[in-house]
Parts: sequence; C-alpha cells; structure tokens
Amino acid sequence: MRDLAAAILRDARFGFRILLRSPLITACVVIVLALGIGANAAMFSIVDGLLLHPVSYPEPETLAFVWSHDSQGSLSDASPADFMDWRAQSKTLTDFAAWMPTSFVLSGGDRPRQISGARVSASFFRTLRVEPELGRSFLPDEDGLDHPAGAAKSAVISHRLWQESLGADPQVLGRTIYVDAVPYTVIGVTASDFQFRWRPSDVWVPVSLNTHDRDFRDLVVIARLKAPRARAAAEMATIASVLLNPRST
Repeated sequence: MRDLAAAILRDARFGFRILLRSPLITACVVIVLALGIGANAAMFSIVDGLLLHPVSYPEPETLAFVWSHDSQGSLSDASPADFMDWRAQSKTLTDFAAWMPTSFVLSGGDRPRQISGARVSASFFRTLRVEPELGRSFLPDEDGLDHPAGAAKSAVISHRLWQESLGADPQVLGRTIYVDAVPYTVIGVTASDFQFRWRPSDVWVPVSLNTHDRDFRDLVVIARLKAPRARAAAEMATIASVLLNPRST
C-alpha cells in the first residue's frame, strides 16, 4: 500500500513538471476542467431551421431551447434540478419539455436490434404541438419527474419502426415491445415526417430522473415563449442568478 502511494505521488510530480514545461498543454487542461464544472446559469436561443430541420411544428418561432451556461460562456445540457426549477419559476416560458437522446436494444419484433431513441418528459410531444398518426402521446402523469412511483412503461414509436420492424401491424396499439429488455406498451405511432432536431429516433419512452440532481447534465430542454424574447431572456438571467447565489434572496 505504501509503495502504491509512493508511485502515485511520483507520477503526480512528474505530470506537474510536464505541465509547467508545456504552457499550451496546461492551458488545454485548465479549459477542459472549466468545461467540466457544472453551472446553473441559463440562456436560450430561438429554434430555427438550422436547429430543427425540417421544421414541421406549429408556430416554430415560439419554440426555444434552454441551456445551462457556465461562467466561461460555454453551453451545456441541463440537469434535472435545472429543468424543474426553470419550469416552476419561469413566467415568460411555458410547456417546458426535456429530451435525453440515447440508444436502445429493441426486441419484440422480428429480431433484436439497436435503435436510436430518447427518454422524454411527458410534455415533449405536447410542447412541440405534434399529434401521433396513430394513438396518443404521453399523459402528464406518465413520466417519473413529479411522480414517485416512476415512469409508466409506455412507448411512442416512429412510423419507420412500425413499418419496418412491426410489419405495419394495424393492431400495434397495445402491443408489447421490449426496450433494453423492459416491456413497454405501444401507445402511439408518429407521422412519417416527424423528426426532432437532426437525430432520427425510433422510440420515445418517459424519462425518470432524480429531480434534485444538479451534476447529471444530459437533458436538452425546450419550451414555448409566451412573452417577447428579450423579456424571457431577462427573466431567465434572473432565475439563473438566484440559482447560482441562493443566499442572496
């Protein structure tokens, strides 16, 4: 044990000397560390055709992304606690929704396959104002954000998945598929042209997160503007300041 500690200390000293001899490497290390530090500040940008392409949602000019924004000016995805605070405190943004892209192993069709998908808040499709081609989207109580019982085992699937893996089954609603070996009930099928951002997805399931967590930052947050952009930006800056300095209130 003593030999291991000595080896670690020796390696640390060697690395420190290398950093001192190489200012450029040192600067890069500092930047990486700065980017890795979580922050609660928020900013947002209006969704346009470059971010959502093709834009196929009603009133796209009122959609906004909401990002975490650190003191270095770098953007990052939001934490569950950020999302909950923004949603609870904002008066100029409404219909907050969270989207967490991931990949799944899907079974229950012809054969198991890896697909792209996302875990989303129950408000996701409602915020985009998109209705499925078949069935329904998630109900308000089907995610695990406000409900201790956890997320419902419901899934919305893409038109492509319905056609290619489930044989365009006309009785697909109510059918069980297995997402990462967990059974989910199909409740809806999206329109053939539905796509969020540039990432094609084939299945959406309700997200379940620790809503007090500010370290896990993997949520893309969208909302609808219900006030002018400048007013919403000012409000979000105020909310961010309070979250960063809670003792100042």
